[in-house]
Amino acid sequence: MSAIDIALWDIKGKVADQPIAKLLTSHPRERLSCYASHIEYGWGPFSRFVTHPRDLARLANKAIKQGYRAIKVDPILTRSAHFSDELSLNEEQVKDCTNRVAAIRCSIGGKAKLIIDTHANLTPHAAIQLAQHLSPYNIAYFEEPISPLDITGFKIIHKNTRIPLATGERLTINHSYQPFLRDKSIAILQLDLGNCGGITAALKIEALAKQQHCLLQLHVCGSPIATAAALQFESASQCFLIHEEHEINLKPDNYLSAKYHYQPYRGYYTLPSHPGIGQELSKLALANATITTIN
Repeated sequence: MSAIDIALWDIKGKVADQPIAKLLTSHPRERLSCYASHIEYGWGPFSRFVTHPRDLARLANKAIKQGYRAIKVDPILTRSAHFSDELSLNEEQVKDCTNRVAAIRCSIGGKAKLIIDTHANLTPHAAIQLAQHLSPYNIAYFEEPISPLDITGFKIIHKNTRIPLATGERLTINHSYQPFLRDKSIAILQLDLGNCGGITAALKIEALAKQQHCLLQLHVCGSPIATAAALQFESASQCFLIHEEHEINLKPDNYLSAKYHYQPYRGYYTLPSHPGIGQELSKLALANATITTIN
């Protein structure tokens, strides 16, 4: 549904010879601020899983020198283990997480924002525990501390921490966002255009968010097609907070699948000016694709 909806908007933009953003609003943003997302995967053209505080600090500083004013990291940094079945983090886990975040904060200074994301791997109790230990490091928001299916858990965490909470990338259709908005347990909605039903559904979700004074930071961790569609929507959004520049967008295997190589400059994206979503599959991608024509 999401893919078809985005494709239809792309067709509409091409027929009108306008970027989708200009179909959504008469005054789209021409520049969009973005943050460096998941530096723990090396923040460069090759994937390299980084866990040591010193290396994380170096990569964070690299992103800041590139112009980014915000960094995101998963401080747990354990690819094989999930902590959702453990009530609390042990002393070593807390120490490791705190040391990593402290090193990053020291590296980027007090002006840059720091976002943490635990990929829904905690219990509410463990999330509260971690938030309390990381509060001194001025966390901008805490993404997916627990599963978005645990609506009550988000409410409990919200009542026990001052760090704003964010979720949404795993949610579908606008109705799944309503409980969080009613409870005011999250401050940032992170809908993914590829999951929520596309641009049409995202407009409905944005309307709900606006009523509850909630901001939008789209989840963008996909192909250049996904990035371009997100930029078009964000440019027109009244609730836009910041764009997620995921580390996957730095990898050649990803960006070579598209005709245009969009990357931020000094921490800002420029709105793609081509019609529709402003992006096309590359000849390389089409040559390696399985193409099905439906009549």
